[in-house]
Amino acid sequence: MTPSSSKPVERLFPFALRSRILVVGRQALWSSRKHLQFILITHDLSTQSRRKVLQDYPHHPIIEHYRSEDLLHHFGLQGTKILGFKKSALAQSLLRELHAHQLPLVAELKPAARSSWQKKASVNSPENSTSGPDYSTFVKR
Repeated sequence: MTPSSSKPVERLFPFALRSRILVVGRQALWSSRKHLQFILITHDLSTQSRRKVLQDYPHHPIIEHYRSEDLLHHFGLQGTKILGFKKSALAQSLLRELHAHQLPLVAELKPAARSSWQKKASVNSPENSTSGPDYSTFVKR
């Protein structure tokens, strides 16, 4: 057992508040998604919201731990169920200690889904077409 694992991870939360690495709110999370180290969701988050977070952030580690009352106690954030942590050494330390509660990445579970315009393009592409225009009459002999 390492010295850091014997201490509770909650000891680092005041430092996270002070260093301003917390991102609160879905809109703020989405706008700063390129700067996030990981996302913390609570156990009392609805299934639909959980699925949406997993879908929107497939390449970010998602930690499911605590309840919203715990976030109120540790961070003073009432009603918050989703928190983002910006990239930093402190966020790496938090992620390392909360790693046991990490959900599997969606990108690891299944191949990336193609968007609707990519699906339409592949359906309408000439390679997939069995009956196309006959260009043999335009060939010079």
